[in-house]
Amino acid sequence: MRVKKFLRSAAFLALASAAAKILGAVHKIPLLGLLGAEGSGLYQLVFPIYTVVLALAGGGVSQAVSRAAAQEGEGARSSLKAALLLTALTGGAGSAALALLCRAIARAQGNPAAASAYLVLAPSVAASCMASAVCGWWQGRRNMFPTAVGRLVEQAVKLIAGLSLAAAFLPRGTEYAVTGAIAGVTIGEIATAFALLAVSVPTRAKAPPRPLIPLVRGIFRDAAPAALGSLVMPLLQLIDSVTIVNLLTASGRSPETATALYGVATAPVGAIAGLPPVLMSACAAALMPKLFGGEEEKRRAVGGALSAALVAGLLGSALMLVFAEEVIGVIYPGGLTAEQFATAAAAMRFAAPGVTYVCFMSVATTALQAEGRAHVPALVLLVCGAVKAGLTVLLVRTAGAAGSAAATSAAYCAALCADLIAARGSVAGGMRRKAALVFVAAVMAGCAAGALSKLIPAGALAACFVRGGIAALTVLLVLVAADAYSLNGRIAEKIKLFRAGFAKKTKKH
Repeated sequence: MRVKKFLRSAAFLALASAAAKILGAVHKIPLLGLLGAEGSGLYQLVFPIYTVVLALAGGGVSQAVSRAAAQEGEGARSSLKAALLLTALTGGAGSAALALLCRAIARAQGNPAAASAYLVLAPSVAASCMASAVCGWWQGRRNMFPTAVGRLVEQAVKLIAGLSLAAAFLPRGTEYAVTGAIAGVTIGEIATAFALLAVSVPTRAKAPPRPLIPLVRGIFRDAAPAALGSLVMPLLQLIDSVTIVNLLTASGRSPETATALYGVATAPVGAIAGLPPVLMSACAAALMPKLFGGEEEKRRAVGGALSAALVAGLLGSALMLVFAEEVIGVIYPGGLTAEQFATAAAAMRFAAPGVTYVCFMSVATTALQAEGRAHVPALVLLVCGAVKAGLTVLLVRTAGAAGSAAATSAAYCAALCADLIAARGSVAGGMRRKAALVFVAAVMAGCAAGALSKLIPAGALAACFVRGGIAALTVLLVLVAADAYSLNGRIAEKIKLFRAGFAKKTKKH
């Protein structure tokens, strides 16, 4: 009974996490249109340093607390108290550092106007760390429902509060609107922390309390390696936020113009390119348990996951290549300058290949985790991040702000190659004839979308949906054919085995 309850809560967590990520990605589209180009740049500038502080203050806490709670037993609460004590200290320190250094950080990034946004965002560090601790405690007790509900509450409050405050403060100026949007993030994190604490505090302890200091030390010791690993991607984003604006300012542009170009080159790409990997994260979560089965089950599971990565990645890449101008027009209905529009469209196209690479990386990373080599993807990203930093400096100087998207795609390509080489034992042979058919489907979708882009007038939202729908239908039809082909092959194999067994029995009699 407990196993069934755990599986139900785990499935609910997976669905809620996917819904929360999609809601968070979709929330960005109207927000970016409301903030405009310069506002998007300010909004994007703030979050890289925020995620770095968050990773240092609370990275790995959820997993460490989950482990401590599982070892402690179902009726104990000492691990929860220790986790809250630890995250109150580390999160409070992170919030204080972000608030005290807000002006210095904003100047280092090339736009002092971001200081007020950092000040408003600072309290969310402590709230987020404490919420992660509570979620980890519930997960250690094999109850995923509080974590799932917390993620949905966070995204819903962030969506409503962020858009409402941004719209309310927009008449006072772009800086105020961005501060209002970021205040929505802080409100969402605080609401999540209070909701989780309200559910957790009333539970009664059924075991005697344990000393808190040894528990705090143990949780910190377990969380520290994961915190360092979670720093890789935030550091890459931080390098971009500092490098791009300063390089553009050094080329003669004003800080406001440089920030606007940075915003249109990164914000739309992040909102659109993040959707296919969100779908793949659910697929990767479903893949993990099957990697511990038999060889045949493992081969089929990896083949299915790689096929899904091929569909999600190549379709997303094809649509970003074909519909770059239409997507930018939808996100920024108020219009952009000619330079801003060209930069945003070029960045969308440069980032398109990276979508496919990231989708494949999710499968390879899952395979490496199942083999007990979770450190390999982190090391690969760290090395490729250094390559990306050098390429960003080179390409931004030659191609403008859009060059950063090309550098990111190149880094993801190198990371994918390294991950596939490391995981070749698990992914080799996973894709056969079906993968080839799926590849044909994605190519056909791209060709169909490209042909339709010449037939239907550009710039209309309806045209964008029509072309995307027909391209997706093309993929669906070929996928059905691929599945039918694979099913026919399996049926033929079963019939062949049945005939062989029947002939053997007839000969025996």
